[in-house]
Amino acid sequence: QLEEEKSRLEALHAITTELSSTLDLDEILLKTIDLASVATGRSLGMVLLRDPASGDLVCRARLDEGNVLRPGRQVIPLEEARALRQVLEERVPLRIDDISQSREAEGLPPLPTGTRSVAAVPLVSAEEVVGVILLTHSQAGFFDEDQMRLLSTLGGEVATAIHNAELYSYINDQAMRLSEMLTYQQEEASKVRAILQSIADGVIVVDREGRIILANPASQ
Repeated sequence: QLEEEKSRLEALHAITTELSSTLDLDEILLKTIDLASVATGRSLGMVLLRDPASGDLVCRARLDEGNVLRPGRQVIPLEEARALRQVLEERVPLRIDDISQSREAEGLPPLPTGTRSVAAVPLVSAEEVVGVILLTHSQAGFFDEDQMRLLSTLGGEVATAIHNAELYSYINDQAMRLSEMLTYQQEEASKVRAILQSIADGVIVVDREGRIILANPASQ
């Protein structure tokens, strides 16, 4: 049991280190599903993020048969994924050992052909649920308790990485907007100075406190 716990912690450490190496959201999501697949014995799966506006799920990264990683933007309405809605709202993992024997499978999005086992965990960061990791396997009863614990812990790490990436993107966008505004203001100031210098009469521009802020050569 100690060896299993050691292996679990080592796997989690490796995953956390890998996720913290980038702030690109798409890259984080692709790494997430790939690393989760490896940690659980090469299962297939997807990462679904919750759309803040509609509340629906959006499949942002998936691992298909043949271990092919794909980014995406497929929208999955919550009405068509009731089982995942429960994962989101109750913040609890979902494990189905055999979808052919479970009614919960009716509330899942379309799964790979031949799927028998399903595991889903919420992505929770700062008390906010941002999405779900959904894994599948063709073997019944594939996901065990140790794997579910690993995935649950991974869910928190992934949610934090997503939050950091979104924060970085927001700050970067704000910096770009400020830079564009500054460039625009500098261009406008240059135009004003050019116009003032072309006027034959003396022109002086002052601020509200009467301080001179612009003056053309003719005013000297």
